[in-house]
Amino acid sequence: MRIKSRILFVFTFIATIGIIIYVYSKSGKTTIEKESNIKLTNEKFSLNSEINAKLNGGIIMPDMFNVTEKEELGRSTWRLLHTVTARYPNKPTNEQKQAFRSWVYLLARLYPSGECAVEFSKILEENPPEVDSRDAASQWACKVHNIVNEALNKEQFNCNLVGDRWKCGCADEGNDNEVDGETNN
Repeated sequence: MRIKSRILFVFTFIATIGIIIYVYSKSGKTTIEKESNIKLTNEKFSLNSEINAKLNGGIIMPDMFNVTEKEELGRSTWRLLHTVTARYPNKPTNEQKQAFRSWVYLLARLYPSGECAVEFSKILEENPPEVDSRDAASQWACKVHNIVNEALNKEQFNCNLVGDRWKCGCADEGNDNEVDGETNN
């Protein structure tokens, strides 16, 4: 892997961790829950317009004009997204569902390429994150990745093979070290 690719991947990873820590740093209710009164219904979230505006607010970053860096950032971000969904719990808790959904919307809003952030935000309007299971999240990530690939005239990926393509190697293949959304360390 080239040095620039590694740096972009590390930057994307650190930025993501920073966002997660910032949003979920307090125990109990998250800052988002306290400020927005998110309603939980049948394991799904009904985001009111106030929180929706916060998560889907204006794009923060300007356009990125270096095509090479933009492409490397894109590859690193897709790798991160697919790795996150490959590690996502099979049976996530409500908090884990909320965390993943919020992370995706914040990633779209804070993505370093303003042009890509706008396009991804449009895709999210029609294809909100699937959060009910690892398989649902992985299939969702593959679907939105293919939407971007189509827009860029790139080859479509067979989403039936997503589990084989995006293994992160973070756990034993036979044991994910998780039970009902909780990880055992």
